[in-house]
Amino acid sequence: MIDSPYKDLGIPEDASQEEIKVAYKSLAKKYHPDKNPDDNVAKIAFQQVNKAYSLLSNPDKKEQYDASGNIAEPMSDEGKAENAMMQHFSQSLQKNITRIESVDLIKETINGLKCAEESQRNMIEKTEEVIDQFTKAKKRLSSKYGKRLLINIIEHEIEIAIRSKESTEENIKTLRLAQKLTAEYEFKIDELVQLHSRVTIQFGPGISFDSPFSTDT
Repeated sequence: MIDSPYKDLGIPEDASQEEIKVAYKSLAKKYHPDKNPDDNVAKIAFQQVNKAYSLLSNPDKKEQYDASGNIAEPMSDEGKAENAMMQHFSQSLQKNITRIESVDLIKETINGLKCAEESQRNMIEKTEEVIDQFTKAKKRLSSKYGKRLLINIIEHEIEIAIRSKESTEENIKTLRLAQKLTAEYEFKIDELVQLHSRVTIQFGPGISFDSPFSTDT
């Protein structure tokens, strides 16, 4: 079969979701392995049909394909974590550029990732509250004639909130893996410079004090 989701399903590019579903069911039934044992051509066709339906039945993927003519391969979990690690390391580097000798950039990066994770967890709590309120609203809403227009609106909002929660959970997973990957690195600091930096911050610049270890009499 031709490597185009629309042609794989035998439908026009302006096909509706219902037409996509009907075409998929028909072809999946036609090429199903149970009906075509030991038929490699049917096996490949069945895989292509499933791949095409997986793309076109997903609004986001379909929109991307319609706009560009292709679909980007999903990034691996480690790839996402590496991107998060590099982003937060870059932020730590820029933030501490004037005191590189005394700041452990790895610890700074991990702390940044932990803060981002905590922020995402707070977002999940808020989203769960929204889902709970929408669910309560749905239970309170009814129609004298069994109509569902307003109920459908609430259900749509619940679906959006659920997808948002799932996306946030994936972000947390990525941030936790990024922390693990970052911990594999080490950043050596100048302990004397770090000590001097702490003293300056504590006592203020230009302020001296007698050392308890002085040998002067």
